[in-house]
Amino acid sequence: MFRIEIKGLEELKLALEELSAALKELDGPIAQLRFDPRNEESISNAIREMESAVDAKTARYASNKYVRAIVSETKQKFAAEIRERARSALHEEPGQASQPPTG
Repeated sequence: MFRIEIKGLEELKLALEELSAALKELDGPIAQLRFDPRNEESISNAIREMESAVDAKTARYASNKYVRAIVSETKQKFAAEIRERARSALHEEPGQASQPPTG
């Protein structure tokens, strides 16, 4: 008869609990951003502000590789959304206000 010992399940459980907690931190409003859709520097600043807000909400889990992967993907999606909202705002009719992304 063979005896198999599985190690690391406790570490995996902790990592998944941290991932769950980090996802809860990212659920809901993350940052209120304002930017000028005609100004690339303003857009870039808004993206950096959003990235900082995401990092701040998930900082306590930064050593978790699963959280780092989700944070990276989240930042990419939010940056794309900010850029898309900037493009859309440029094509709105004059006099219409654009709603800033809330992350």
